Amino acid sequence: MRNKKPIEPGAIRIVPTDNRLLEMPPYVNDHMSLPRWYKAVPKDANGSVRGCAGISEFLKIGITVPAWTNMHFRPNAELRVWESRLDEFSPPGDISRVEGFPYSSTGECPMTKMRKLEEGYQYPKIVTPFKFQTAKGWSTIIMPLIFEPNPNYSVVPGVVHTDYYHTINCVLNITANSDFRINYGTPLFQLIPFKRNGDIEKIIFEDDFFFKYYESG
Repeated sequence: MRNKKPIEPGAIRIVPTDNRLLEMPPYVNDHMSLPRWYKAVPKDANGSVRGCAGISEFLKIGITVPAWTNMHFRPNAELRVWESRLDEFSPPGDISRVEGFPYSSTGECPMTKMRKLEEGYQYPKIVTPFKFQTAKGWSTIIMPLIFEPNPNYSVVPGVVHTDYYHTINCVLNITANSDFRINYGTPLFQLIPFKRNGDIEKIIFEDDFFFKYYESG
């Protein structure tokens, strides 16, 4: 048995069910992986996103998980479900499982109001063929790609304590009303590891006297 090295803070270990998945692996978000649309914005454009440090740093945080295969979805009006199919390897591996949560699982959560086919249709859960591990005390935020929304679906965000629970699946809130496909290699969701004890626990409100101090800084 191979010895597994301890994982360092600030790193994430990703283990595939099949090494062929590493032909289209998750990747670190940095200045080299910035989206094509972002790089196409002129640097000198007045008030452009490329001049906004907040947007630039957000796009460079965490990792992106691309679609590891072609994913097909179509609504079944009779059963009121989204029928799902993920293309497999040849010979087959274990990359095509789709489960789901019933519509009732979210109650009256406002995200259901974004759907064209609202009541009754479930939330497909794409079972990811990876395990994710972070250092002790670190968790991982699952985020949709905020700057690259898709008209057919949104990834449901969440937090997983990946130092001891290593499964991160992709749950979709589908907003389409007809067949659609997610192509192999399409950026699917963003993962942002963070140290749990660094979370905000309280807010300190100051007098407006200090506003000038912060503004001048």
